Amino acid sequence: QKEHEEHLSVVLETLRREKLYAKFSKCEFWLERVSFLGHVITQAGIEVDPSKVSA
Repeated sequence: QKEHEEHLSVVLETLRREKLYAKFSKCEFWLERVSFLGHVITQAGIEVDPSKVSA
């Protein structure tokens, strides 16, 4: 969790420096699993989202 906080701080500082803004009502933090562009991203790695695979 500490490492996540450090990464979050770097990302937010980079956004601020580049005058970019995040809408915090649309942001989610400290998630264990994220679905993105048909893939699932976890601490263990990246895999294809099972809901996107047809048998």
